[in-house]
Amino acid sequence: MTKDEPAPRPARDPQPGSSGGGYGPPSSQGPQSPHGPPPGYGPQPGYGLQPGYSPPPGYSPRPDYAPRPGYSPPPPHGAAPPYGAPPPRATFPGSGGPLPRYAPPPPDHLAPPPRRRGPIIATVVVVLALIAGGIWGYTQFGGLGGADSPGEAVELLAADLSSSNYLGALSRLHPGEADLLADTGEVLLAELQRLEVIRADADPAAVFSALTVTDLRFDESAREPVRDNVVINKLVAGRITLAQGPSSIPFTDSFRDMAFPGGPPPADAPMTIDIANIAAERGEPVRIASVEVDGEWYVSPFYTAADYALASMDKTWPRTTIEPRGAATAEDALRDTVQATLDADIRRLVELAPPGELSVLHDIGDVLVAAGGTERSGAKLIELATIDTDVRGDTALGIARVVVALPTGDQVTVTRSGDCLDIQGSTGPSTPICVADLLGQADVEVADPTLQRILPRLVTALLDVKIVVVSMDGAYYVSPTRTVVGMGADLLRVLEPGDLAELLRAAN
Repeated sequence: MTKDEPAPRPARDPQPGSSGGGYGPPSSQGPQSPHGPPPGYGPQPGYGLQPGYSPPPGYSPRPDYAPRPGYSPPPPHGAAPPYGAPPPRATFPGSGGPLPRYAPPPPDHLAPPPRRRGPIIATVVVVLALIAGGIWGYTQFGGLGGADSPGEAVELLAADLSSSNYLGALSRLHPGEADLLADTGEVLLAELQRLEVIRADADPAAVFSALTVTDLRFDESAREPVRDNVVINKLVAGRITLAQGPSSIPFTDSFRDMAFPGGPPPADAPMTIDIANIAAERGEPVRIASVEVDGEWYVSPFYTAADYALASMDKTWPRTTIEPRGAATAEDALRDTVQATLDADIRRLVELAPPGELSVLHDIGDVLVAAGGTERSGAKLIELATIDTDVRGDTALGIARVVVALPTGDQVTVTRSGDCLDIQGSTGPSTPICVADLLGQADVEVADPTLQRILPRLVTALLDVKIVVVSMDGAYYVSPTRTVVGMGADLLRVLEPGDLAELLRAAN
């Protein structure tokens, strides 16, 4: 067998009591003919056989068979069953169990129609467009809107949302988190336009017209300080309405035609979220975090998520902070990250997180360290060779070669070579693992020819993953969030508008 030939699949053994791959009858029912019912089994009196049916040779109804009192047979195929409790199930002598009831498939006119993939794809694109549009506006008009107190921060956010000033609302977010979201939005918007999903001349911020926020109200007396720099505000009332419908999204004509061959579907009824109802169902108000940054207060999605995560772990906010401690160079930051991962050193990993966009990790770091428990691998990083590239002003490191010493005394070297990884142990020849091998080992079976053509490119893009390292105040930190954003952009970049068209046709 050559490297490129997939391993043959073992033949499946037939199930006990069957010929081929089918299941045999239960032993309590005795032997059965492959073409008929058990010997001596007869139809229920009055139950009509389907037209054209003839019993097998030797078959005759049992004269002693009679249904239980009150039993009525199931309705013929296609007939509506009567309302009320189902009739009792019949038994036949010697079976030891009830007579299985045949449940025919529903008639074609009652079967649910197959779901169209177009609206699902469009819904995903709508979400991406909303993110990209709103964050694009933030980057264009800027203007951070910090507040003097944690309560004022959420009140200003509520006022901006109620007046549909979504650009102003974005300025109320934590600056580091908003900057991260801005970069994410711009990357998504650029790729959606390159793939001819969103028009190049569209006003992305206009997609927020489908969103309406009214009457948000916070309980001022219930504000909960959880740290010196973090306060949890309690949202008790308000309505959020989303008027769903792809016709209002600035799709290109070509994408609209592909996603909706029969025309865009009518807009669904507006979806309304009633905050008071949610609070009543949960038994508590909705918790929204405000965080202090450089003497001003902002609303933080990341701190809000962390607050709920801590509650799910039955943990409280720590009063201490793991201070950021970056590395002297981008390569050192990545090296320290790899070694800390091998050592299960959560504290060092938190120290290497960017203090701007991921300051929340530093503030909950002690909880993460206490919740750890992963054993050290005992491996040591000996060598790490990287390839530097610039990604939106940050340093992105691709791994070219890595050498790791194992606790057994062996040493493993992994080298990137084109579309392959060459793995070399302490002894013996190197073993190349290429994209085709990875697909074969994953036992991927893809019938669609477009996916067959694109999948190797996607796997290659994963091999090309670049670790994004950011610089702050002369120190370097590894950014997992920007790394994930970059990975997503790289995966999108392997697609072309023609590929998207073929995938949409297959989905429809």
